[in-house]
Amino acid sequence: MRTKEVRKLLKEYAHVVLTVEEEKLEVRRYGFIYRAKVLFVDGSILHINEVWIGGELKKYRYYWLDPDDKLIIGWDNAPHHKKVEGFPDHKHLGAKHTIEPSLERNLTDILLTIANAIFG
Repeated sequence: MRTKEVRKLLKEYAHVVLTVEEEKLEVRRYGFIYRAKVLFVDGSILHINEVWIGGELKKYRYYWLDPDDKLIIGWDNAPHHKKVEGFPDHKHLGAKHTIEPSLERNLTDILLTIANAIFG
């Protein structure tokens, strides 16, 4: 299920992923919710929260924090920033939570962005 898929994906990013903690899969009648906390080699952390319905990612929230728990980037598709291009997909940048459109809309995109940021 999703846990195996995520672990396989994280192995592709073993050069930046230190460990996975607090991994949880909640099976619901409509689908499932996947949550995890990923620790990276630079001390930063990614909180993952995905809602899958009928085999499709319907809701997501990926929040990447620095070692001091300050926001680096947070990606989500909550419908609360209607004026952002690409609504509802958007990202929150930095401590000021500046809102921008987001092309990163799944865990693969997020991990690639983080790996590029850590190692350039």
